[in-house]
Amino acid sequence: IALLNVNNRIKLLFGDEYGIYLYSKAGAGTDVEITLPLILEEKR
Repeated sequence: IALLNVNNRIKLLFGDEYGIYLYSKAGAGTDVEITLPLILEEKR
């Protein structure tokens, strides 16, 4: 439930192309990919 909540928040803030993606294969394990935008800001 927590991962779903975080995924929804990421999508609301940054858009549908970002979020948490899970890839699972029986007997091999699970990969978790978190996609976030790179935000570059100049320091004041």
